[in-house]
Order: sequence, then structure tokens, then C-alpha cells
Amino acid sequence: MVENYLSLPPNNASLRITLGDVSVIPGLGRHRLVVPANVSGDERSDGSTVIFTGEASVQNLGRVSGYLGTIMPTTPQSIRRDGSYQVMFYIEITDDQIRRIEDNRTQADGSFDLVLSVRVSGRASDGSPLSGGGNMFQPHRVSRDQWLAALFQLHFRKVLVAELEIPDGTVKPELARAFEFFERAQNQFLVGEYRLTVEALRQSLASLVGQSGEDEVSVEEMSAEIRSATRTAHDRGIRYPERMELARRALKFTADLGAHPEICETSRVEASSQLNMTAGLLQWFNRP
Repeated sequence: MVENYLSLPPNNASLRITLGDVSVIPGLGRHRLVVPANVSGDERSDGSTVIFTGEASVQNLGRVSGYLGTIMPTTPQSIRRDGSYQVMFYIEITDDQIRRIEDNRTQADGSFDLVLSVRVSGRASDGSPLSGGGNMFQPHRVSRDQWLAALFQLHFRKVLVAELEIPDGTVKPELARAFEFFERAQNQFLVGEYRLTVEALRQSLASLVGQSGEDEVSVEEMSAEIRSATRTAHDRGIRYPERMELARRALKFTADLGAHPEICETSRVEASSQLNMTAGLLQWFNRP
């Protein structure tokens, strides 16, 4: 763990602080982000009683990086030079802040940084006042797993996992290949590589029918196919196999953007929606 140090003027006492895993206490519209801190002192801080306050901000969150909230005053803590104590930093956050953090986690590993600027006040062992302010801690990494656990506590998001039966590669080699690309897409999504997620889905959708992912159709060709299918449906109807193939081609057309980042950025919402749609197609193509 990264160690941070707070000095306590006027007698230059020092406190050593390390931060632990972030969690959350749910509320009604407003919640408390909890950052446990392990605090220990030195000889000059022995016998002091201290209270911590301050501000928190977030980094590595794209456009929403910046101020997050105020650290609520902690319970007074008595310090002994041979002791180590746990103090809880509570930061009040809203549903909107939770949503904005979730929408802007763009790091490859799904993490972001929490930065605390901590002030401390209290009394020395002789009763004289102690104070120190503006102590900027080193960035504290909030991992993807910590954040997802916090979201679970808030019931912010429940993820439905599609159970897909893996096909026999000797019987359905093209379908088995499509499932391999789909698994790759899931792994890329979990680490925040959303463009690569869609690129893998592109390959999966092409592999379903033994094609190359690099084979692309134009907007005009895709539009013509849909118009033709609409006319045919009016004339004699189109059954599920034809409709599912048209859906596959349309979804492959969408996923082709994964190979063209110069045209459009792929965000979490595009990757997530295409993962779910592709899972449905794979389930249908893997029917008995």
C-alpha cells in the first residue's frame, strides 16, 4: 500500500496514513463512499487527539475527472506512538455522480483514481491546538472489482449473464469459431477495450457463416437488402431462418465500425448492446 504523511504544526508531529479498499454505504439518493485509513503516529504525536476532514476528487475518468465531494469529519482519534488505528473517511456522493463515474470508466483495466486532500485538527497531549491542511494524498487506485462490488451494494446495476451452450467443434466448426471470437469479445469488454470488443464481435458474426470479418457491405448494399426483404415479406412472407440471417448481416454491418475508429468512437454502451445482441444470435444459430 502507498503511504501518505501528514504533518501537524506547530510541533512538527507526523502521522502515517495508508488507504484501504473502497466500499459504499447505500442511502436514498445519496450514499457514502467509504475509504478505510490506517493511521499511526510518531513520538511527537504521542497523546494527541485528531479529527480528519477534507475533499475528494477523481482522476482518469475522462471528462468527469475533478471534484467529487467533502470528506465528513471523522470521530476524534487518540494517537499513541506504538499504536496503529483504523479511521473511516466518508464521502457523500449522489446517484448522478455514481452514474457519471460508471459511464466514464475508460481505463483499460476499468479502474480510476481517488485523490484525497486531507485536513487534520485536534489537540496535542499538553492541550495545545494542532492543525494541518491541504495535504494532497497520492492517487489511490479504485480497481474495477472494488467499484463493481460497490455498484452491487447500491443495486445500481445487475448484469444478466447469457448462458450459451458451447457447440461441438467437430460437428459445427464455423459455429465453434464464432463462439471463440465471442469469448474474446467478452474478455476485451471486461478490461474496458470497447473498440476491440466490437472488432471481436465482427469476426464472430462473420465466422457464423464461414466468412471473413474483413468482408464489408456498404450502406447502400445493406439498405437494398432490407428493402428487398421487406418486399419479399409482403409477397410471400419470410420465415425465421431468412430473418435471422438478415439480422446477422445487419449486426455485422454495425460491428464493422470496430475496425474503423477513425469514423466513430466505440463506447461502453455500444459494446455492451452489441454483446447482448450477438449472444442472442449465437443462441439461435446453435439451436438443435
